[in-house]
Amino acid sequence: MTTDSARIQRAAKIRGFFIKGVSIAVLSGMLYGIYSSCLLAATGSGEWATWYGSWYLTGSEASINGAIMSFAMACLILGALGSGINDFISAIWMVAKAGVKGKFRDFLRCFKSKPGLVMVICAIIGGPIASTAYLIALTMSGPIATPVSALCPAIGAIIGRFLFKQQLNARMLAGIVICVVATFMIGSSAFTGIEVNMQFLLGLAIALIAALGWGIEGSVAGFGTSVMDYEIGISIRQTTSGIFTLFVLTPALFIISGHLGLYPTMLFEAFEGPLVVPDTIILASPLVFFLISGLAAGLSFGFWYKGNSMCGAALGMACNGAFSFWVPFFSFLICGLYLGWGYVDGSLDASTGYVLTPIQWAAAIVMVVGIFLIAVNPLRLFRETGQLAEAGGPVSETAQTHVGSAASEGIVDTTPADRLLPFNYAILRLFEGGGRADSQQVMEALRPRYAHNRQFNDKTVSEALMTAEQNGLLEETGYELASNDELRVYYQATAEGREMIAKYIG
Repeated sequence: MTTDSARIQRAAKIRGFFIKGVSIAVLSGMLYGIYSSCLLAATGSGEWATWYGSWYLTGSEASINGAIMSFAMACLILGALGSGINDFISAIWMVAKAGVKGKFRDFLRCFKSKPGLVMVICAIIGGPIASTAYLIALTMSGPIATPVSALCPAIGAIIGRFLFKQQLNARMLAGIVICVVATFMIGSSAFTGIEVNMQFLLGLAIALIAALGWGIEGSVAGFGTSVMDYEIGISIRQTTSGIFTLFVLTPALFIISGHLGLYPTMLFEAFEGPLVVPDTIILASPLVFFLISGLAAGLSFGFWYKGNSMCGAALGMACNGAFSFWVPFFSFLICGLYLGWGYVDGSLDASTGYVLTPIQWAAAIVMVVGIFLIAVNPLRLFRETGQLAEAGGPVSETAQTHVGSAASEGIVDTTPADRLLPFNYAILRLFEGGGRADSQQVMEALRPRYAHNRQFNDKTVSEALMTAEQNGLLEETGYELASNDELRVYYQATAEGREMIAKYIG
């Protein structure tokens, strides 16, 4: 029989899962700030400083390594080259990480699956396409394109609501609006004297394409990691984006500019530069900064996917959207203070672009308020009963007293004997026939073929089940305390979940 102790444990488990998802989503935004600032440092050091610093403007022309091209094309080429190098290095980091954790074979298996194809498409939409649109928007409209592109959390939340039926109530909408307002406060605080013309307006429209691309990626890929392990998902994402951007998009831009011969030369020179600033111990090598930015980028996007899958696209992308503060904050620390780019005549100067203004600090507080409003119902925060209801109230008595074995509930491994599925796929496929089980029963069903898998543990299985429930693939049917006072929570696939499992991994 279900007891008060069982309800308390269940509520605590749900709250813990929710808090972990929010924490991961917030951390993804912070890592995005580190990634962006280190990428900025990499593309401002070594030969990059020469490429940017030797530009001369005659109307709309620029010069790189002696080659004359349009200023817009120069922006695109250098931006694509830097982004491609970063994502390719990031892919190496993420695939290596998956390999160390024993997930490399699952990475290869997922790459060839339908969810893997979805992740590849998301990588192209959110990587080369959205990033290129963002670069074009920056060229046409200037830095004001940044807060426009940061509308992606609102877009992702709406997509998550209509495609995946994730929760999006009035309170959460209000929090998203506050986050968007804070983003504009941060992005527009340093912009004055902007000339509004057709080019400027067109640039803002293109910035919306970037926001749409990142919104689609965040919601769809976040949902995708409810099916596959997020570390595998981000490995697929970075591998696709790195190869496509560095070896397809960048050469194509060089061809369009009429200077394809510069591509291999600049690719090699992109890593050149002294390890440290002369006569100091300050690291200034582009390679070092690319290694850091690549690692931070992979972790950031991976946590973005994971956070979205655990707490929903609306909240996950709102928490991640704080990158509009973390980017200037870490740029201030790394570029402004550490590298000294924020100093003029020996003093920190806001005109350098690397010193935070008071309005940006104020906007950060506004952003925190918005995220808090999305995550928590203030009226229930200090009421114990409200906390329990917010974490998920008790289900029907019939569901509460549910007990059953794996065999009696129809949870069996039906994968052909000569084929192994990625571990998360195997978990979900157990529920395709309509059976129900808890994490222990899932492990017993998979033990004969997956006991050797490093992911074969109760923590991984429980989190996979809860993530699938958060995204509508599974639903809870009951919970109870076992004889050893251990909480057991039972799940079965929803009608839509069974359809999705059969369609994508059946």
